[in-house]
Amino acid sequence: MRTPTRRLGAVVVTTTLSTALALGGALAPAPAQAASNPASQSAADWLGRQLTNGLVHNDQFGGFDDYGLTLDVFFALQQIGAGAGDRSAILAAFAKDPGAYISAFGTESAGGTGKLATAVELGQQNPRAFGGKNLVTRLEGMLSTRSGEVGRGVDTGSGEYSNTIGQAWIVRALAGAGSAKKTAATSFLLKQQCAAGFFRLTLEKATATSHFTCDAASSGNKAASIDATALAVQALEVAKAHGVGGLDADIAHAAGWLTRKQAANGSFVDQGTANSNSTGLVAATLASLGRTGAAGSAAGWVLGHQVTAAVARSSALTHEVGAVAYDAAALTAGKKDGITPELRDQWRRATAQAAPALDALLPDASLAATGPSGYRRGGSVATFRTAGLAPGEHFTTHLGTVKTFHGVAGSRGIATATFLLPKATHTYTVTTTGSRPGRSGRTTVKALWAKRLSVSLSRTRLPKRAVERVTVRGLASHEPFRLTYRGTRIWHGTASATGVATHSFHVGRSAGRKKLVSLGRFDNRRATSYLTVR
Repeated sequence: MRTPTRRLGAVVVTTTLSTALALGGALAPAPAQAASNPASQSAADWLGRQLTNGLVHNDQFGGFDDYGLTLDVFFALQQIGAGAGDRSAILAAFAKDPGAYISAFGTESAGGTGKLATAVELGQQNPRAFGGKNLVTRLEGMLSTRSGEVGRGVDTGSGEYSNTIGQAWIVRALAGAGSAKKTAATSFLLKQQCAAGFFRLTLEKATATSHFTCDAASSGNKAASIDATALAVQALEVAKAHGVGGLDADIAHAAGWLTRKQAANGSFVDQGTANSNSTGLVAATLASLGRTGAAGSAAGWVLGHQVTAAVARSSALTHEVGAVAYDAAALTAGKKDGITPELRDQWRRATAQAAPALDALLPDASLAATGPSGYRRGGSVATFRTAGLAPGEHFTTHLGTVKTFHGVAGSRGIATATFLLPKATHTYTVTTTGSRPGRSGRTTVKALWAKRLSVSLSRTRLPKRAVERVTVRGLASHEPFRLTYRGTRIWHGTASATGVATHSFHVGRSAGRKKLVSLGRFDNRRATSYLTVR
């Protein structure tokens, strides 16, 4: 984790826990009447409690109002459809002095202006007359017209911090405002998409020859960014909704890259750590595209890092129900020590980014699991299928406690897991779990391995045409059973529930030593006996 500084509250391009925090925020469609589930509502309630007079105040580093984080809280509440009063209070606080955010420390931030304008639009207020400023005109005036960077938002003043995340907010703001420059801003954003589908975060410094394209950039300026890609997709979706055409293929390409980067447990990694910021951001993005399976898997991972009532009761997080930890280490530390003043900023940022993802949680479901019927030979391959998942949902299948398989459900919501069965005799419970424990199904598989059966004969020396009675023990319950006498199969049947099989047969008219072979379901489960006919 990088330690946040005072610039976090003012210059929106600074990064801390993840690059998304710089200009992050959920897709934020028009709010619903109520939060869709208790988990997201709980997170929204906790976020609301972090506001003081409409702003998030950071008590560290001498204390300051964190405007950038406050907007992240606004976007989270907006997407969840919660905290209407808190959202109004946030916009009212910004309206008192928009320059405290967009013009801080001598820098006029293009990305920050776009981010604030987007919030104003979503709050159904006028971005052309907000707090005495025309945010749209100001933003349009910050777009470059230089060849190679037309449509790029450029910071002015003492510093230049523009990046792809800032450009995404610029696109959203201009598209939402119906600006004539929305297409130019969108075109520049698309230039930051590499051929693999991802968007880079960092832009090179402007020179006489720079063209600001991802594929042509130096290696240091073309690193893939989970957060920048997700936010770029959100911006392209907004631009598309406001009349910018030809974006479908670019959106699908980026979404495909994101889904390929999802870990088996549903999480996403940014800055080397699986974290709730990046995972929550991508979950909200994929959900907006209808990719419910992948989104639900990401949301399930986020849910595992939320402070529930049960977690609060059994830890030092008594008064923090709803908060979402940044990662597993942060949750462990919080359970032990609570949310300390030094770590409250991290928890606030994590929750603001993760909260909207919880709306993507898939409902509880009883999945239909099937597998091979009857007995299977130990050491052989067995395939299991589970229906009822969402297409693209990540799943885990356990073969008892001995083996685990991770996969992704196909387009029909079917999970397929293949195992090499252990060389053992055992009945294994096979359990498949989707994005979270409430989505599961189970079946069983009966494995048999080599065994020397126990055989007893009624007599070992018999006269011709006599009747022999053979009893075989050590079979599995209801295991298929065969007898061969003198090289010919003379009987097949099924063992009893206790694994015992009996059969009587005529020994025939031929005298001499005779071979009797008892076979279970597989040839390596057998016993050989001899009897003498006189």
